[in-house]
Amino acid sequence: MFGKTKNPGLFKDESSISDGSCIEGNMFFNAKMQIHGMIKGRVFGKNDKSQLIIFASGSIDGDVSAANVQVDGLVKGNIACRSIDIRKNARIVGNIYYEVLQIEANSTINGKLVISDEYNKQLVAYAKEQKNQQQAISASTNSSTTGRGSGL
Repeated sequence: MFGKTKNPGLFKDESSISDGSCIEGNMFFNAKMQIHGMIKGRVFGKNDKSQLIIFASGSIDGDVSAANVQVDGLVKGNIACRSIDIRKNARIVGNIYYEVLQIEANSTINGKLVISDEYNKQLVAYAKEQKNQQQAISASTNSSTTGRGSGL
């Protein structure tokens, strides 16, 4: 009844926001994120192989950072990526920072197109932030465990 089922179409770390769903808050993902619904907040791919796909029914109201981005829906915010594929239904309100760009006819962009390595800078900043948080947690844990007497 609860046997293992295999779905070869899914990545190991694939996430999906279904059509009709709305999530408020920042989202961080590792490998592949598919957006069919709505996200109100920042969306950030945490590594240099991250892939974000925003389908025609999908929308993001916030900044987007991922190595590879495909937009066929709505993005209201800046996009920082290595490569971006802007499909015919795409509507983007914000600047796009990219290294490789592909645009289909009939897409709409209201913002600047800037050749930049902004995603790489954000990835480095994220890694430093994570390291600092880990160090703060370690320091907090160490300080709370030291200095405890036996109470006798």
